[in-house]
Amino acid sequence: MQIRRVVTGNDDQGKAIFVDDAMVDPTTAALTTTTYHELWRADSLPQFPASGQNGAKTTFFPPPGGYRFFVLTVPPGDGHGELSGIDLQTCIEELEDKLPGLIAVSEVDDPGMHTTDTVDMEVVLAGEIVLELDDGAEKMLRAGDVNIQNGTRHRWHNRGDAPAVLAVAMIGGSRHR
Repeated sequence: MQIRRVVTGNDDQGKAIFVDDAMVDPTTAALTTTTYHELWRADSLPQFPASGQNGAKTTFFPPPGGYRFFVLTVPPGDGHGELSGIDLQTCIEELEDKLPGLIAVSEVDDPGMHTTDTVDMEVVLAGEIVLELDDGAEKMLRAGDVNIQNGTRHRWHNRGDAPAVLAVAMIGGSRHR
């Protein structure tokens, strides 16, 4: 999927302007077949007027008060790349470089299952995808469906025959244990 991002901001006089209009390159790492188009990010709440500059790339998941916006494309299958004949350590390092912090929330003994300190607002744009919770409960989500993920343990499955495309907005929160 090709994604074009148009960004507005304010000039020095406060006038609304277009500051960016460009295609967004996707990110895919060796351990996953899922593709991410990172569209916008910040580690704190915005202040206006704003220049329209994207926040610095820090971690995949936002800290409390931060946010991320991206499009996720999950191909059919388990979402994991072919593991035979690859150097696992190199792949882990690549994943950490491209999507910092993603592997830290992933459960090694239960592939795909993860918990994040975020509220994730997900809209299925195309295809269908299954959301599984920690007790095995599942819901099928189809194009037009919305999921609000409130920091719960979960994983995704694309059991269909076409890619599932989701627009995802994440807001960072804090977990009280």
